Amino acid sequence: MDVVSPPRITRAYVETSFGQVHYRRLGGGGDPLLLLHQTASSSRMFERLMPLLRRGGWSSVAMDTPGFGESDPPPRYFSVHDYAASVVEFAERLGARGPLTLLGHHTGAAVAVEVAASWPARVSKLVLVGVPLFLSADARRKRWEERGVQAIIPAPDAEHLLRVWKGLEALSPDTDVSLRHRELVDALKAPRYDQAYRAVLLEYDCDARLRLVACPTLIVAGTREPLFGSQGAAARLVPRSALAIVQGGGVFMLDERTEEVAQIVLGFLGVPADGGPAPDRP
Repeated sequence: MDVVSPPRITRAYVETSFGQVHYRRLGGGGDPLLLLHQTASSSRMFERLMPLLRRGGWSSVAMDTPGFGESDPPPRYFSVHDYAASVVEFAERLGARGPLTLLGHHTGAAVAVEVAASWPARVSKLVLVGVPLFLSADARRKRWEERGVQAIIPAPDAEHLLRVWKGLEALSPDTDVSLRHRELVDALKAPRYDQAYRAVLLEYDCDARLRLVACPTLIVAGTREPLFGSQGAAARLVPRSALAIVQGGGVFMLDERTEEVAQIVLGFLGVPADGGPAPDRP
C-alpha cells in the first residue's frame, strides 16, 4: 500500500520592485493566510504553526519581510507604511486574488495594521499577536531605550553576539536555548534590524492607525508579553474586534503555546465577516 506523505513546507522567492522576497508555504488552492513575523525574526517562526493551520483547513504563506531572513534588504530606509506596501506587492506577485487574511506578530502586527488602514479593500480579516500599541510617546521612547537595539557590527571579541543573546534572554528568560539560538541567527542575518524597531517604536502612530481598521480583527494577548497591558486598549480602538487572552503566553508563544494559539486563530477565522454562514476555507 502506498504511504501518503504529509504535506511539507516549501520555500521559494518572488521578484518584486524592492528585491527578492523569500517565503515559506504550506498548502495550496485559494488565497492563503499571510503570516508576518516579528523583528528580528523570519518566516521560520511560523514553522510550528503552519501545519496546525493546514490541519484546520487553511493554507498559509509566511514571508521574510525585506531585510530579514533570506529576503533582500530594502533599497532605502523603510517606514511601517513601506513594509506594508511590500506586503501588498508581494501578495499580488504571488497571485493572491481576493482580499488578504493577515496574521502579524509584534512588528508584523504593526505592518498588518498598516495594510488594513491604507488598503482597506485588500484585507478581509486581521489577527494581531502582540500589537505594538504604546499608550503615550513617553512609553514608546522608554521601550526603545529598554530594548537598547542597535545595528549589529562584528566585534573582534564577539561582543556583538553576546549583546544580542542577552537581549533575547531579557525578552523571555525561560525560553529554551535552542529557540533563542534560532532567533540569534535570524538577528545576525538582519544587521540593521534596529531600523525596523525605530520605524515601529519611535515613528508609527499605532493608536491612530488602529482606529482606521474596518475589518474583523482578533487581538491575541499573552499574559507574559511585555505588551500585554495595552492589548485591551488596542481591541477597543478597532470597531469590529475580539480579544483572546493566552494565560502564560510570552513573546515566543507561537513556538511555546502553538496548539492553543492555533485553536484561537482557527476559531476566529471560521467566523464569517458578514454574519452569514462560515465560508469554505482555502
